[in-house]
Amino acid sequence: MQKVYLILGVYINLFISTLSYSFAYDLSLADRYEISIIERLIIDSVQKENPYVYVYSENKNKKKFFKQKIKKFAKNIKLTSKLHKADFIIVLDMKKRKILKKPALALDFEAVRYCLNCIGVFSWKNGRPNLTLFKENLEKLMIKLPEEYSYFIE
Repeated sequence: MQKVYLILGVYINLFISTLSYSFAYDLSLADRYEISIIERLIIDSVQKENPYVYVYSENKNKKKFFKQKIKKFAKNIKLTSKLHKADFIIVLDMKKRKILKKPALALDFEAVRYCLNCIGVFSWKNGRPNLTLFKENLEKLMIKLPEEYSYFIE
Protein backbone atom coordinates (compact mmCIF):
# COMPACT_ATOMS: atom_id res chain seq x y z
CA MET A 1 0.00 0.00 0.00
CA GLN A 2 2.89 2.37 0.75
CA LYS A 3 4.24 1.82 -2.80
CA VAL A 4 0.90 2.92 -4.23
CA TYR A 5 0.96 6.12 -2.16
CA LEU A 6 4.58 6.77 -3.10
CA ILE A 7 3.88 6.31 -6.82
CA LEU A 8 0.73 8.40 -6.58
CA GLY A 9 2.69 11.17 -4.81
CA VAL A 10 5.35 11.17 -7.55
CA TYR A 11 2.71 11.44 -10.28
CA ILE A 12 0.91 14.27 -8.47
CA ASN A 13 4.21 16.20 -8.11
CA LEU A 14 4.98 15.71 -11.81
CA PHE A 15 1.50 16.90 -12.76
CA ILE A 16 1.74 20.02 -10.57
CA SER A 17 5.21 20.87 -11.86
CA THR A 18 4.05 20.66 -15.49
CA LEU A 19 1.12 22.96 -14.74
CA SER A 20 3.34 25.58 -13.13
CA TYR A 21 5.95 25.53 -15.94
CA SER A 22 6.02 28.71 -18.01
CA PHE A 23 8.02 29.50 -21.12
CA ALA A 24 8.78 32.89 -19.58
CA TYR A 25 11.15 31.08 -17.23
CA ASP A 26 12.91 29.28 -20.05
CA LEU A 27 15.96 31.49 -20.53
CA SER A 28 16.94 29.76 -23.73
CA LEU A 29 13.56 30.55 -25.26
CA ALA A 30 13.73 34.17 -24.07
CA ASP A 31 17.24 34.53 -25.51
CA ARG A 32 16.14 33.04 -28.83
CA TYR A 33 13.18 35.43 -28.95
CA GLU A 34 15.34 38.45 -28.07
CA ILE A 35 17.95 37.67 -30.73
CA SER A 36 15.30 37.03 -33.40
CA ILE A 37 13.67 40.43 -32.74
CA ILE A 38 17.02 42.23 -32.81
CA GLU A 39 18.12 40.33 -35.92
CA ARG A 40 14.95 41.24 -37.84
CA LEU A 41 15.27 44.92 -36.85
CA ILE A 42 18.91 45.03 -37.95
CA ILE A 43 18.17 43.44 -41.32
CA ASP A 44 15.23 45.79 -41.91
CA SER A 45 17.28 48.83 -40.83
CA VAL A 46 20.33 48.31 -43.01
CA GLN A 47 18.38 46.59 -45.79
CA LYS A 48 21.06 43.98 -46.15
CA GLU A 49 20.46 40.23 -45.91
CA ASN A 50 23.61 39.31 -43.93
CA PRO A 51 24.81 42.46 -42.16
CA TYR A 52 27.91 42.72 -40.01
CA VAL A 53 27.17 43.59 -36.39
CA TYR A 54 29.50 45.02 -33.78
CA VAL A 55 28.65 44.51 -30.09
CA TYR A 56 29.70 47.50 -27.97
CA SER A 57 30.11 47.17 -24.23
CA GLU A 58 32.43 48.52 -21.60
CA ASN A 59 32.07 45.24 -19.71
CA LYS A 60 34.05 42.43 -21.39
CA ASN A 61 32.10 39.60 -19.72
CA LYS A 62 28.76 41.08 -20.72
CA LYS A 63 30.00 41.51 -24.30
CA LYS A 64 31.31 37.94 -24.47
CA PHE A 65 28.04 36.50 -23.12
CA PHE A 66 25.92 38.48 -25.60
CA LYS A 67 28.15 37.46 -28.52
CA GLN A 68 27.63 33.82 -27.52
CA LYS A 69 23.85 34.34 -27.64
CA ILE A 70 24.13 35.83 -31.13
CA LYS A 71 26.31 32.96 -32.35
CA LYS A 72 23.87 30.46 -30.92
CA PHE A 73 20.56 31.94 -32.11
CA ALA A 74 21.16 34.37 -34.99
CA LYS A 75 20.98 32.98 -38.51
CA ASN A 76 21.48 35.99 -40.76
CA ILE A 77 23.79 38.39 -38.98
CA LYS A 78 27.56 38.15 -38.74
CA LEU A 79 29.64 39.39 -35.84
CA THR A 80 32.65 41.57 -36.44
CA SER A 81 35.33 42.73 -34.03
CA LYS A 82 36.11 45.82 -36.10
CA LEU A 83 33.83 48.81 -35.64
CA HIS A 84 34.57 50.28 -39.09
CA LYS A 85 33.47 47.01 -40.78
CA ALA A 86 30.10 46.90 -39.01
CA ASP A 87 26.80 47.74 -40.68
CA PHE A 88 25.05 48.02 -37.31
CA ILE A 89 26.02 48.30 -33.63
CA ILE A 90 24.37 46.74 -30.60
CA VAL A 91 25.09 48.79 -27.48
CA LEU A 92 24.90 46.81 -24.27
CA ASP A 93 26.08 49.60 -21.97
CA MET A 94 27.68 53.00 -22.34
CA LYS A 95 28.80 55.48 -19.69
CA LYS A 96 30.20 58.34 -21.82
CA ARG A 97 28.86 60.16 -24.88
CA LYS A 98 30.02 58.61 -28.11
CA ILE A 99 29.27 59.07 -31.77
CA LEU A 100 29.53 55.64 -33.34
CA LYS A 101 28.87 56.76 -36.96
CA LYS A 102 26.68 53.70 -37.61
CA PRO A 103 23.09 52.96 -36.69
CA ALA A 104 22.89 51.44 -33.23
CA LEU A 105 20.35 49.80 -30.94
CA ALA A 106 20.71 50.14 -27.17
CA LEU A 107 19.76 47.29 -24.88
CA ASP A 108 19.76 49.54 -21.84
CA PHE A 109 17.82 52.76 -21.20
CA GLU A 110 20.86 54.32 -19.54
CA ALA A 111 22.98 53.70 -22.65
CA VAL A 112 20.48 55.58 -24.84
CA ARG A 113 21.41 58.85 -23.15
CA TYR A 114 25.03 58.50 -24.25
CA CYS A 115 24.64 56.82 -27.63
CA LEU A 116 23.97 59.58 -30.16
CA ASN A 117 23.21 57.27 -33.12
CA CYS A 118 20.84 54.90 -31.35
CA ILE A 119 17.73 54.37 -33.42
CA GLY A 120 16.00 52.89 -30.41
CA VAL A 121 16.13 50.74 -27.33
CA PHE A 122 15.16 47.13 -26.76
CA SER A 123 14.60 45.91 -23.21
CA TRP A 124 12.63 43.46 -21.11
CA LYS A 125 10.01 44.57 -18.61
CA ASN A 126 7.97 42.15 -16.54
CA GLY A 127 9.04 39.28 -18.77
CA ARG A 128 7.92 41.04 -21.95
CA PRO A 129 10.06 42.50 -24.72
CA ASN A 130 9.79 46.25 -25.30
CA LEU A 131 10.99 48.02 -28.41
CA THR A 132 11.03 51.80 -28.73
CA LEU A 133 12.33 53.46 -31.90
CA PHE A 134 13.21 57.15 -32.20
CA LYS A 135 11.73 58.89 -35.24
CA GLU A 136 14.29 61.72 -35.17
CA ASN A 137 17.29 59.37 -35.29
CA LEU A 138 15.71 57.15 -37.94
CA GLU A 139 15.25 60.23 -40.14
CA LYS A 140 18.74 61.55 -39.37
CA LEU A 141 20.28 58.22 -40.46
CA MET A 142 17.85 57.96 -43.41
CA ILE A 143 16.47 54.60 -42.25
CA LYS A 144 13.09 53.63 -43.62
CA LEU A 145 11.52 50.72 -41.79
CA PRO A 146 8.55 48.65 -42.97
CA GLU A 147 5.08 49.71 -41.84
CA GLU A 148 5.00 46.98 -39.16
CA TYR A 149 7.38 49.08 -37.04
CA SER A 150 5.13 52.17 -36.95
CA TYR A 151 3.65 51.09 -33.60
CA PHE A 152 7.10 51.26 -31.98
CA ILE A 153 8.20 54.65 -33.36
CA GLU A 154 8.02 57.69 -31.04
